[in-house]
Amino acid sequence: MRDAVRGSTAALVLVVVVVAASAFGDRLAGVISAASAALGFDFFLVEPYHSLSISSRDDVELALALLTVGVAVTEIASWG
Repeated sequence: MRDAVRGSTAALVLVVVVVAASAFGDRLAGVISAASAALGFDFFLVEPYHSLSISSRDDVELALALLTVGVAVTEIASWG
């Protein structure tokens, strides 16, 4: 699957999961899902695989963007 799906596409799928957790849960659930999505992205979809190290600057930026968007969506959902 890693060869068929680009990292940015996988990150967008993970954002959908974070949005769902934020919409149906509380702030803690949203923050935990955002952190889990960023760590899962790093661990499963970024080389070197099955490690929490990232060798590419683009992948670091994508993981941080995933975490940032997840926390921002959590805050917006908690206001609503």
